[in-house]
Amino acid sequence: MKLSRRRFLGFSAGGAVVATAGYILLRHLSYGPPAKNRCQTKHLTPREVSIIEKLFHDFFEPDITGFPVVIDKVIRRADEYIGLLPSRNKRMLKGGLLIIEHGTLFSRRIFSPYTRLSKEDRMQYLESWESSSSIIKRQIIAGIKMFIGLLVFSLEEPNEFLGVHKECGG
Repeated sequence: MKLSRRRFLGFSAGGAVVATAGYILLRHLSYGPPAKNRCQTKHLTPREVSIIEKLFHDFFEPDITGFPVVIDKVIRRADEYIGLLPSRNKRMLKGGLLIIEHGTLFSRRIFSPYTRLSKEDRMQYLESWESSSSIIKRQIIAGIKMFIGLLVFSLEEPNEFLGVHKECGG
């Protein structure tokens, strides 16, 4: 087979495209584990803990609103809750977290995972999911928001901050 100049340039360009796409994908998926967790968890990986922590800060903005920062308690509660779930539901919930983390790869020109984005980019990313024309994206973000809200409002500090007091039970 004779290799013409046109064929050589075509193979070179194709190889460059494949190499670039591979680099971006590998960089995105294997960026390394986040720093060691402050909380020891049985059911959550360090990456999942990092995702939950960023989501908490993005949904509740404790530094702006004065909302109590209870992230260690939220992480412990998430770990307990996930430990109680059947394996199928556990996989779905953890999968939703990872979809949020790596969904940035398919969003505009963002080539970094969710936890590596700036606060402004994370907020724009979450808002784009909330207002997406894709019902799947809207359902995933709604489910994750409900999960984080469930974790937060099952604690005493946020309820006291909002003036909500338990009247019945414990």
